[in-house]
Amino acid sequence: IADRMMSELSCNIVMTDFNKPVANRLLFGGVTLANTPATADGDAAIQQTAKNLHKALWKEDVPVTDAEVQRTVGLFKAVWADRAAAPARPTNCSYNNTNDPNYTGRSWAAVIAYMIGDSKFLFE
Repeated sequence: IADRMMSELSCNIVMTDFNKPVANRLLFGGVTLANTPATADGDAAIQQTAKNLHKALWKEDVPVTDAEVQRTVGLFKAVWADRAAAPARPTNCSYNNTNDPNYTGRSWAAVIAYMIGDSKFLFE
């Protein structure tokens, strides 16, 4: 059930939140789909958002330098870095090259899948 939840819901969770006005977002209030790790401002926004996700989803109020937050940031960056080499395959994700040209929506979806599939989220 957890695996199905991760794969079916993660993109929709991300897309739904990003489609809200910034002030009404629950998870991604401090970042846009234009923020990438390629710029210092983008990287800072990504790191802060990862920290905020840890607090919102796992109830961990830890600094951005925390090892687990940095693993989450690392996942985002790894998915984003693989965007050029991503094989064409069917996916349940609502994001594609038309509505996610920076590949950040899909990167956040991978982060959300990881976080909502973890026991810290499932059993708390």
